Amino acid sequence: MMLACLGFISGCSQLLIRQTCVALSPSINYCLAPLPLEQRPLPSNKEKTKSLKEQPIKSDLDPNTSLSTTNKILLTIGQEQHELLTQIEVQANKITLVGLAPLGQALFTLVYDGEQLISEQSPFLGEQFKPEYLMAIMQLIYWPKKLINSHLSSGVLVSKPCNKVHCRYLLTDAASGTETDEIIVIHYSDLELWQAHIDLSIPAGNFKLNITPL
Repeated sequence: MMLACLGFISGCSQLLIRQTCVALSPSINYCLAPLPLEQRPLPSNKEKTKSLKEQPIKSDLDPNTSLSTTNKILLTIGQEQHELLTQIEVQANKITLVGLAPLGQALFTLVYDGEQLISEQSPFLGEQFKPEYLMAIMQLIYWPKKLINSHLSSGVLVSKPCNKVHCRYLLTDAASGTETDEIIVIHYSDLELWQAHIDLSIPAGNFKLNITPL
């Protein structure tokens, strides 16, 4: 599975309506979830000083406020690496994801309103750039697991003990009684998911995604 093939680009962008259901593996399908309905405020600086054991895992947002974060993303696909900057803005009625090349050139803008995914992207990105996969990956990372699981087919997103602060795993559905496979592995450096350094890997696809908050 290839999410993107990125480089230094310029040129006119094109506006496209994208599909909202994607195949995360030969057996697992995921349709983009709506924006979270059960939301709560992000912690204050005082609350952030609590020990990790006292902090709940927080991936929800206050519906009356917006969140804007800037990250550096490193994509590793096989032996190739691609770096870009992203800005994610989450509001009560939409999520916007903007991608920039390291030198500041605009790569893409994705807008998802809970029903429709629209991408504005440079034609130089080509057909290999699949924004629906990128939005799906971001939801797997940040959205509440309960909401994700209600939109998965033949898969389940779970948290399990690991050697990191927090970990999520996308597993094949165990309903058949067979042993589950780890399709996607996500490691977090912080229980505040929106502020964590994140390492995501898709072992079968030789794919890694590293997110560093800026």
